Amino acid sequence: MIEDSEAADFEEEEENASEALKAIRKQKEALDWRIRLERNKALDPDAPPEQIEGAKNKLMELQGSYVKITEEEKVFQTKLGVKSAALEKEIKNLQMDREELEKDNKEDTKILKDENATPEEKEAARGRIENIMKR
Repeated sequence: MIEDSEAADFEEEEENASEALKAIRKQKEALDWRIRLERNKALDPDAPPEQIEGAKNKLMELQGSYVKITEEEKVFQTKLGVKSAALEKEIKNLQMDREELEKDNKEDTKILKDENATPEEKEAARGRIENIMKR
């Protein structure tokens, strides 16, 4: 149950992160389009000098925004990758613990069914099974 809940949380976080990255990429695409537009205005030989100067200023502003959003994207991807790796490691550890507990439980069940097992062995096995069930 715990693993299912954590897996669902992980999938939800991954989906949210994917949507956030899509939004960042759309912003980058829009900025890229505006940069090309302002670059064309700045390079227009028939444009008045005020328009060319305004386009150059706007171009510098847009390029600064593009650099910032690219940095944000990289930071977000790095954080997402680290978080994703940590969650995957935690899930893997929980699965290994579960497999080990199931194996131990099978062995203890065999001991309880074994006619040749001593009462002490059976009592110890019963105690381990009860502890597992309490978790």
